[in-house]
Amino acid sequence: VFFRAWICLLSALIGALAFPGAPSASEPARHSLLAGLGRPSEDGGAEGGVNITRHALPSSVRVLTDVAYGRAARQRMDVYLPARKVTGAPVILMVHGGAWRLGDKGMRSVVDNKVARWVSRGFIFVSTNYTLLPEANPEEQAYDVGQALALAQSRAAEWGGDATKFILMGHSAGAHLV
Repeated sequence: VFFRAWICLLSALIGALAFPGAPSASEPARHSLLAGLGRPSEDGGAEGGVNITRHALPSSVRVLTDVAYGRAARQRMDVYLPARKVTGAPVILMVHGGAWRLGDKGMRSVVDNKVARWVSRGFIFVSTNYTLLPEANPEEQAYDVGQALALAQSRAAEWGGDATKFILMGHSAGAHLV
């Protein structure tokens, strides 16, 4: 229980540091902020102005995209690895926010700073999607995240990671799901 509370607190702190000018949840502006999250579109962009990561990564990073952990279309994760071979690396599993109904694993706000910070230090960074409302309720979404974690742990050694060194990270709804 303590560990889970610590992770939620850490997620909230990271969110506050990443978005210091963001309105609080009690302000009416939150609706316009959430409206900008959108859903991915077929052309690789996204509705609502979201910039999905398919842009240039640092040369020190390689990525495995859309690794399936289930049969549903959104049961996919992207794995960001150090370009140099690593062994026993810690793995960060990131779950995006978006009020349980919006967002994507490839949003720049989810990926860019974390990949730049952690992968360059030898960590493996995994960003996962989950089935969104109304197709799945939060309990089912948490199950999706559990499936993503199980697959990532089973493949960690293949990627150069250590299945016993996982850090769970989430923003907003994603923090709730971890």
